[in-house]
Parts: sequence; structure tokens; C-alpha cells
Amino acid sequence: FLVYVINTLWHRELSAFSVYQITFYYLTGQALLNLKCILAANIINTNYIKQ
Repeated sequence: FLVYVINTLWHRELSAFSVYQITFYYLTGQALLNLKCILAANIINTNYIKQ
């Protein structure tokens, strides 16, 4: 997916807005992934402590 996006932008003129948008979506995605990992770790820890 990312390669497709990069290729599409590469063939057009890179506008500041599109770069900003991609960066925003990428960072948001990374943040959500980190959040999921943290939540999963917390759930595992909680279950482990309960036992």
C-alpha cells in the first residue's frame, strides 16, 4: 500500500499538503500500533497478577 502511495505521488508534483497528510496518517498509524501493544501488555500483566 505504502509503495503504491509513494509511486502515485512520485508521478505527480509533491504538494506540501499531501506530504503532510501522509506523514500525519503514518504517525497516527504508528501511535495506534503502540497503543495496542501497550494495552495488550497491560491486559497480560493484569491476568498474570490475578493468578
